[in-house]
Amino acid sequence: MSDLLENFHSRVINQTRDVGGLSNSEGTHIAVRSNGLQPQVGFDGRIYLIDFGLAQYFRDNTSHIHTPLITGLDLVGTIRYTSINSHMGLQQTRRDDLESLGYTLLYLHLGKVPWQGISNQNPSRHRAAVLRQKQDLCKHSFEIVPSGLMKFIQYARSLAFEDNPDYIYCHSVLDGL
Repeated sequence: MSDLLENFHSRVINQTRDVGGLSNSEGTHIAVRSNGLQPQVGFDGRIYLIDFGLAQYFRDNTSHIHTPLITGLDLVGTIRYTSINSHMGLQQTRRDDLESLGYTLLYLHLGKVPWQGISNQNPSRHRAAVLRQKQDLCKHSFEIVPSGLMKFIQYARSLAFEDNPDYIYCHSVLDGL
């Protein structure tokens, strides 16, 4: 499943390039979520990214130098699936795509995520409660989260801003899902 983002991160996506989107090796998706994925009709049950509305460059198109880390940003993406780094006001990159994919796979596996249904009329308290649950996911959820998915989320969270993800490792831990 992680090949979704590996392919997005590493090669041209003709559909987005044709409409002024991303080019080879430069894009990060930012808003991976279940309604941005589309199961293939027929054949092998593959899942495709279909919503690139929040996609952005993670490297300069000419120099190929990674964009600098920007802090103090507002949360970007759907709160249910966005990364901890987005909650913390950090610019998102490939690690955040992987973390969001992990939450999306968790949703697809369980039918919900543990922080789904938190209600608080104060938006900042709601975001803080969701953030706490995401931060605690790997501490308290081993009985409900498959071990491969837990390793995948932990790996995504361990990456530094400019790190190039090890997609072979990602494939290996998700292989049994």
